[in-house]
Amino acid sequence: MFWGTPKRNAAPLLGTIPVDLVLPGAEQAESESARVSPLADGVQGLLGRSDHCDIVFTVARERFPAHGPVLAAASATFREFLMGSSGGSSPSDRAGDPMQGLLVVAPRPAATGTTSPPAEEISGGIGDSSPPPVNIADASTPKRQRPQILELHVKGIETSEALETLLAFVYMAGTGGRWVYAPTSDLVNKDVLMLARHFGMPRLHEHAARWLVKDLTTANVVDRLATCEEFGLGLLHDKIVEQLTANPAELTVVSTSPELMRHPRILQDLLVQVAMLAGNSQQQQQQKQQQRKGNSSVGNASASQPVSAKRARQGNTAAKV
Repeated sequence: MFWGTPKRNAAPLLGTIPVDLVLPGAEQAESESARVSPLADGVQGLLGRSDHCDIVFTVARERFPAHGPVLAAASATFREFLMGSSGGSSPSDRAGDPMQGLLVVAPRPAATGTTSPPAEEISGGIGDSSPPPVNIADASTPKRQRPQILELHVKGIETSEALETLLAFVYMAGTGGRWVYAPTSDLVNKDVLMLARHFGMPRLHEHAARWLVKDLTTANVVDRLATCEEFGLGLLHDKIVEQLTANPAELTVVSTSPELMRHPRILQDLLVQVAMLAGNSQQQQQQKQQQRKGNSSVGNASASQPVSAKRARQGNTAAKV
């Protein structure tokens, strides 16, 4: 307010109190900077172009180039593995292997020695006794050596999509980019669980574990329970069994499925639940029968009360006479 007259869009007064100057388009710039990460775009671009990759993973006959420093920053376990395999070989024993045998270093090709050029390529020919000319530029400039690629075979993984999912998680979610976990099958999700455990990535493991309780049906519930049992996911296992217990018809269907015969422990747990349901239903029926008997006895007692009262009155009248 200046001289008692309000002024619209007035600039803040510069004084002892800190003020912020509003620039046109500032809100849009802040929203774009929060939404788009230059680091994420740059790292993802390097992976998409296979640029400056120093590691190649091989799984299910497919090759996936990657960057060792990026993966080492995302996984302390993988960083220890790289430090132990700096000599170009895997750890000798499983106990000293941070990856627990998941990754095996492929043998590198032996370095070939320098071969002498053919005779017809030597300057001056055979009869010329003068020494060949020396290239001063080549002599003074050191040759740039091609970086060696560390090839790692992934063991115990059946789907290449699982490793692709891990790389997408590191390069996208790990750098603040947009990423959605959407495996195409239970087998892929199971492989992701194994990779997340060996690489020490709890966030990725949480995504894969939560996926087990999505889209549950009588056709996939046994496989989901087996995965929970294999990876020690007791809470999820109990949650799925609780859901089955709440639906006796579905529990009966699952309990009689041939696939369940391959998992005796799960079969035992489900049979216990079926027995508990049967016992609870019998107990409820007995309680209902007892309630019915109690109600009938109360009704008979109430019906006999007027007769007894009438007889009592007749007796009192006779006594007075």
